[in-house]
Order: sequence, then structure tokens, then C-alpha cells
Amino acid sequence: MDVERIQKINNLALSLMKQGLAANREDAVLQAEKVFRGQDGTEDYKQMVRQMEGIGEERKAQEKHDGQSTVLPADALDEQKISQIMQQNTQFLVKTIKDFAQEMETLRNEVKMLRSQMTIRQAEARAAHAAEQQSQPNPAGQQEKTQSHPRSGNYKADDVSIEKFFYMGKK
Repeated sequence: MDVERIQKINNLALSLMKQGLAANREDAVLQAEKVFRGQDGTEDYKQMVRQMEGIGEERKAQEKHDGQSTVLPADALDEQKISQIMQQNTQFLVKTIKDFAQEMETLRNEVKMLRSQMTIRQAEARAAHAAEQQSQPNPAGQQEKTQSHPRSGNYKADDVSIEKFFYMGKK
């Protein structure tokens, strides 16, 4: 066997086990090998066709003998096994979907909770800021009046006479 085929068989066996279609690791590997033998080997395919034809002939012979249609035990097991596999697969999918839906609902609730916490914190911050503004009667504004501004300077109207600006006489 080549390495790629072994890897494919292992991957298929793992997926069969995850989906609950195989009872244990050995069973999963056997099922995976059967699948790959059916795909690769033409001899195995021919043998399977012969078996199916043989079963068909046996069924026809038994129907003629009994006069009624009966199901062979091997076919019943196959149908039973198929229905069991389908039921397990359905249960797995339903469980997975329910888990996803529950997880989504949990995430939605967390997002709503975080949004409400953020709005509450923002409202508290605004209220605290407004309270600070009201409790301090603008001492910064008073300080600004006493401080000098670089453009206007620290002068009074009496410091500069109007004649200095509009002098019209000889120099």
C-alpha cells in the first residue's frame, strides 16, 4: 500500500468514528478499507457484482419455491444497518445543530449584556462629568482672566495713550 492510500483510509476512519458510524477504531478502519477496495480494485468490484447476481438468483428461486416474497437475512441486516446508520447520522446532525443554536443564543445574550453595561457606564461617566462641572464654579475661568495672554499682553487702557497711535505732527 502506498502512503497516500493509508492516509485516506485513516482520515475516512476518523470521520466514521466522529459521526458514530463505527463502534471502534478497528471497525472504522475495516469499513474505510472496504470503501477504498471498492473504488480501487476491479477484481473486488467484479466479485461484488457476482455476489449480487447470486443473491438475486437465490431470491428468485426462493420466491418461486415459497410462492411469496421473502427477505433474506443478509438483506435484512443490510437494511437494518443502513437505517441504523441513517438514524445515528440524523441524531448527530440534530445534536450538532442544537448545540450551535444554543451557542449562538448564549453569544447573543452576552452581546446584549455587554451593550447594556457599556451604555450604563457611559451614562455614569456623563453624570459624573456633569456633577464635576456643577460642583466647581469655573475656577479655571477666573484664572484665565488673571493670567496674561501672549497676544493681548498685560496692559491697561491708561498705559497707552491715543496720541501715540494717531500723532499727526512733525517728528
